[in-house]
Amino acid sequence: MAKGQLPVAHTTLDELPLSMKTRYFRRLLISANVLPEIDVFLNELELALARFLTTIPEEHARLIRRYHQWRTLPRLRQRAEPTSTGVFANHMRNVRLIAAFLAWLQEQHLHLSTMDQAVVDRYFAAASSRDVLGQFLTWAAGSGLCTRVEVPRVRGGPPQAAMSDEALAELAERVLADVALSPVGRLLALFAIVYAQPIRSSVELRLEAVEQDEGRVSIRFAATRVHLPATIAKLLQEHLEQLETRGSYHPIVNEWLFPGIVPGQHLAAGTGIGLLTRAGLSVRALRTSRLVLLSQTVPARVLADVIGISTQTAHARSIASGGTWQSYPELRRG
Repeated sequence: MAKGQLPVAHTTLDELPLSMKTRYFRRLLISANVLPEIDVFLNELELALARFLTTIPEEHARLIRRYHQWRTLPRLRQRAEPTSTGVFANHMRNVRLIAAFLAWLQEQHLHLSTMDQAVVDRYFAAASSRDVLGQFLTWAAGSGLCTRVEVPRVRGGPPQAAMSDEALAELAERVLADVALSPVGRLLALFAIVYAQPIRSSVELRLEAVEQDEGRVSIRFAATRVHLPATIAKLLQEHLEQLETRGSYHPIVNEWLFPGIVPGQHLAAGTGIGLLTRAGLSVRALRTSRLVLLSQTVPARVLADVIGISTQTAHARSIASGGTWQSYPELRRG
C-alpha cells in the first residue's frame, strides 16, 4: 500500500490474518481519514465466518451462510452501536454450535428436513447450547427447511448470589486499597462489584457520563444518575486528572472515560477483563452476585434505570430471586 502496489482500501487489509495488529492498523488508518469508517468487528465477523465455512461440508456451509445472511446480519446492522468484541465472539461461538449440531445429524445418518422431535430430544439430552440452537431451528422451520420442533427447557431454581452483600463490601474495600491494580482496573472492578456493570458497558462510558457538582461526583450508567460514595468518587477524580495530563500525538479529542490505545476508540473489553483476571477477580461472578442482591431489594423499574438492563429483564430477575418490590410502582413517581 505504501509503495502503491496495492490499493489503499479495506479490501486490501481483508487479505491479512485476523489479529489485533491488523485491527489496530485498520483503525489507525480510519482515524486518520485514510480509510472510510466501517464497523470493524462486523467486518471481521464476515471474514471469520467465510473462512470458517471453508472448513465444514459445503451443504452445512450453505445453510449457515443463509441463516447468517437472513437472520443474524440484519439484526447486527440494525444495532445502534458498533459491533463489540463480545458480540463478535458470541456469534462465532453460535456458528460453531450450529455446525456441530449439523455434523451430529450427519453422523446419525439424519438430515434437517427429516428430523423430528424425538431426534431433537435425544440431542439435547447431552447438549447445553439450547438458546442458539432453538433460534436456529425456529428460523429453519419458518423457512420450510424442517418441521417445527420444541427445544426442551431446563428449569433451575431461583438464582443464588455467589457472594453475600458483606463479602462484596469487603472485596470493594480491598480493591480500593490495591495499589498494584491500576486505577482503571480498580474502577472497572468497583463498577461491577457495586453497580453490577459488565466490563463491556463500563469501557463504553463517555466522559459526559460523569458530573461533578459542589464536591459530589455522579455517573450515569443508564437513565438515572448515581451519586458515588466518597472513596470511589476520589478514585474516579484521580483517573480524570490523569486523563487531562496524558499527552496525545493524535488530533482526535478523547471522549471516552477509559480510552484505548487506538485513537478515538475506548478500551477494549477484553483488555479490561484481562486486567481483573490477572488480579484474580471474576467479573461475571461479581456482577451476577450484585445483580441478584439488587433484584431482591430494589424495584425492577428503578433497577433497570440505574444499572442499564431492560425493564423486562429486571422484572424477570426480581421474580426469580424472590424480590419483594414488584408491586411498588408508586416509588418510581416524583
